[in-house]
Amino acid sequence: MKESEYAKLSRVSKSIDEFRKMPIYYSGDDTFITNIENAEFDDFLQVKSEITAGHPTDDVYEYEMAENTFCWVRDGEGYSGAYYVHCRKQIRIVKRLAGEMIPKSLTDEKVFEKNKKLIQLCPDDKSDNFGMGYILCLGKGHFIIYDGNGDLGGMADKIYKYLVTNTPEGQKPIIDAWVVTHIHWDHVAAMFVFVKEYAESVEVRNVITNIPPHHNLYIKERGMNTDFYARWWPKILSWLPETKFWKAHTGQAFNVADVKIEILYTQEDLYPETLYPNDTSVVTLMYVNGKKIFFSGDVEYEPTCRLIHDMYGSYLKSDFYQASHHGWNSEALLFYDDVDAPNVLWPLRYRFWDTIQQFKSTQRLTEDLKQNKRKFYMTIDSDSIIEL
Repeated sequence: MKESEYAKLSRVSKSIDEFRKMPIYYSGDDTFITNIENAEFDDFLQVKSEITAGHPTDDVYEYEMAENTFCWVRDGEGYSGAYYVHCRKQIRIVKRLAGEMIPKSLTDEKVFEKNKKLIQLCPDDKSDNFGMGYILCLGKGHFIIYDGNGDLGGMADKIYKYLVTNTPEGQKPIIDAWVVTHIHWDHVAAMFVFVKEYAESVEVRNVITNIPPHHNLYIKERGMNTDFYARWWPKILSWLPETKFWKAHTGQAFNVADVKIEILYTQEDLYPETLYPNDTSVVTLMYVNGKKIFFSGDVEYEPTCRLIHDMYGSYLKSDFYQASHHGWNSEALLFYDDVDAPNVLWPLRYRFWDTIQQFKSTQRLTEDLKQNKRKFYMTIDSDSIIEL
């Protein structure tokens, strides 16, 4: 064996030994995280071989996005994953002790209807928030929902009305996937009211999210979000006993009929950093009828936004961009030009327009708006309905 190959094996062996000594962090839902820093791709291959050893091919799921390589495997009552973040030379290892890995497809159907539409929900103007909610109508009474806004102004009733209007008579609306990006009330409270009022009138098949444990939030944010942990989420779980709740992880992808969703970022990617709730958002790319929609949730601060830019770069190029953190007070400009979308989904209220002009994200979006550089769908006075 050549000397260079001996050196390589020595380095890999050292990495694995270091891995076994690395701190382990809890990310909620029986899930634990550890990292190997200053790693090479060969180190990742060694970790991957250890994780997948003895598992049949059907238990192993591999995926690539940009220069990042991901591997997931069913493991006892839970699953394990490892991925290589090329830009950071970092291997991230995830272990869930109990729970099913999100499947490659959430439906048996290959397609519902070819023509689809995206509804951007307008938050109530009385609310002191911007809110965010989207409904993708798949056809034949099937839907994907993102968040849903806060609970003022009858938002839950509005969501239900849209579902019924786009469902054949005599059939229950079917929500094949409800993606909850993060725990803030202006994203989740409408879901809480909706499930309370309409759980018996619709079928919610799957919920996808990645909720941080309470201790991983900044102390000053914990009190603001106790309603989610103490009241909303436990009730939602109890009111949806037949629904599958999936923990989303970076580097996983799944289909709902002919719509594909890739998970680009979850709160686990910055462990062991303490986070603000906005930066625990699940960030995704959705592929619909040959178009890409980039959903950034509310990711806000520099470490998260820079990581998304560094990991993916031009891979983020999309047809639609959901303005991160409502287009204000955010470092989302770090990846705004990567996405470079001709269409911008901007969930905000007009009465905040002057207030948010102090922020550089708003200034950039406003400049593009005035120059007609992109088409803007803004929740100023009404919902946006976009044919896809």
